[in-house]
Amino acid sequence: MRAKRRGIWLRGAPQARQVDPKTWRAFADLGWLGIGVAEDLGGYGASTIENTLFAEALATGQVLEPYTMCGVFPARILAAVSGRPAARSALAELIVGDKLVAVACSEAHSRGGVTQIESKAQRTAAGWSLSGVKTLVVGGDVADSIIVTARGRADVEALGLFLVDANSAGLSARGERLVDWTSGVDLIRGGCVVGEDARLASGRQALEILQGAVDEAIIVLAAEAVGAIEGAVEVTADYIRARRQFGVPLSSFQALQHRMSDMRRRAARPSRRAPVCCESRRAARR
Repeated sequence: MRAKRRGIWLRGAPQARQVDPKTWRAFADLGWLGIGVAEDLGGYGASTIENTLFAEALATGQVLEPYTMCGVFPARILAAVSGRPAARSALAELIVGDKLVAVACSEAHSRGGVTQIESKAQRTAAGWSLSGVKTLVVGGDVADSIIVTARGRADVEALGLFLVDANSAGLSARGERLVDWTSGVDLIRGGCVVGEDARLASGRQALEILQGAVDEAIIVLAAEAVGAIEGAVEVTADYIRARRQFGVPLSSFQALQHRMSDMRRRAARPSRRAPVCCESRRAARR
């Protein structure tokens, strides 16, 4: 996989970078999007540990495709409500790469709290009318479907998870890409109407599903961060081997050798902790 980082996965100038459908399809063809999904749901029955290993390797290769936020995160939610036809269909399309799914659960004031939302869900004759603003929706500008959180009242029991077509009337995106050129747009919903079958879960069930998915996504994102560090170390090592000063490579300077050694040691430390985090999370939920 790391051999690919100089080839297919690194494409073009940053300003032009989007989620490449061919690359995303390649992820699916290689089975990466279904790693942590149960076999009876079309996945490979692996665990969070395997997801972290892939996320770390992809980040080491400087891959910008949102493997965690549009692969692991939504798959975890959809698998938990696979009894719903809409969820099972969306999960199947996600695994084979036919559709890209984003999750919109963050708001400007929520600061990581999944219940701290103001987005509203009101019943209508056709189903539900959703309104509100979601922030930092990774992949929100290129997704085919979006899992949205909204509530009908102020209490937790009214929390709902809704599967919304990205082309629905009343749904729009604004904002720019993040500093690493991944997307993190705001989604504005004003009178976005969805059918009753779009509601995947509600109340305490929705909260437990969402919190479990967020916990897993955090662990996998941490693995991505570790991979990004490892990738930065590799790029730096390549640079000091190629750059010459005073007629010799920078890598021949003992001070830089010591710094590189220290960087590699520091980068390896958190990588060894990822499986421990996964096992601790698994034990806490038994």
